[in-house]
Amino acid sequence: MIEDREKFIKKLKLDSNINNFILAKSLFSLQNFSKNFLEMVANSVLNRILYEMELNEKMSEVVKVFTSVRLFPSWKNFKNMDLIDVNSEFFKSCLSIAKTALSGKLKNSKFDTIEFCKVDKIPFWAVNVKPCCVIDDYAFYDVCL
Repeated sequence: MIEDREKFIKKLKLDSNINNFILAKSLFSLQNFSKNFLEMVANSVLNRILYEMELNEKMSEVVKVFTSVRLFPSWKNFKNMDLIDVNSEFFKSCLSIAKTALSGKLKNSKFDTIEFCKVDKIPFWAVNVKPCCVIDDYAFYDVCL
């Protein structure tokens, strides 16, 4: 992974209002999870963007990653995403996590995770792979599908 994340992220201007807002809306669908889990998911999504950039040597479409149905099934129904109460305390918490993650200052950035799945539903690609960490019954991995 990229060494000086914070500088690199600033250079990419990932920490924009629209990106913060879209990531926060994505995290909002995970209401029954801990703050630590939400931070780890936000970090994994950011790592996915950086990983794709390293592979393709170009900027991936940030919005496409944030609204990926595979990452956040809630984006299947855009109408529901429009109904989110952006003044709720939980959304404000999600927005704070998104801003911190996209500024490169998230404490979980030491983990280069880019995939996560439920511990009891391990996909074929994770059978022989040790997770970086487990949070709220989800395993986080530093491998990509």
